[in-house]
Amino acid sequence: MNLSRAVLVVFFVFFLTACVSHRNTSIIDPGFKLNDNSSKEDFMKARGLLAELALRNFSLAVELGRLPEVQAANTPSIPEAIQHLIRLYDQYPGEFQKALDQMFSIGLPQYRRYNTPLQALFWLAEDEKVESARKIVKKYQLIDLLRLAWDQDDIINQPTDHSAMEKHKKRWGHFNVVIDRLNSPEFD
Repeated sequence: MNLSRAVLVVFFVFFLTACVSHRNTSIIDPGFKLNDNSSKEDFMKARGLLAELALRNFSLAVELGRLPEVQAANTPSIPEAIQHLIRLYDQYPGEFQKALDQMFSIGLPQYRRYNTPLQALFWLAEDEKVESARKIVKKYQLIDLLRLAWDQDDIINQPTDHSAMEKHKKRWGHFNVVIDRLNSPEFD
């Protein structure tokens, strides 16, 4: 009887472990391995920018390094977007930190793979919508951020634009990535 209980407990622990999303490592973590699809040059630029940022705001650097786009770092737009966010942080450190604190309070930090509101802010920077990102940082409201970053106008108004279709597919075309994004009740 004790053996069957032990087997049941072990099975239950493994089952729970499999159901919980494990935290992502950041590209600035020492053991992070470069993705096969990554551009080594873009990855190294992104990693260097985040390492510099870590000296001023470690949590922002780590969380940016957990974003799937940053971990893939397969286009020059990734280090450019990081650079936009660093400039924005340098211009408005207090407002940026206040917005970050609100972003980090969303969901269950111990279970999420990455921070979805930060990903939305990253998308604004990647899409060269720096003025929109600035407005969000200066007066953070989650709903405003989501409306700006998750805008479907690229697909609805320009269905023949190949780059818009690719961007949409990259952000919304993979089931597991979308599921990882749903780490809090605010996004249901």
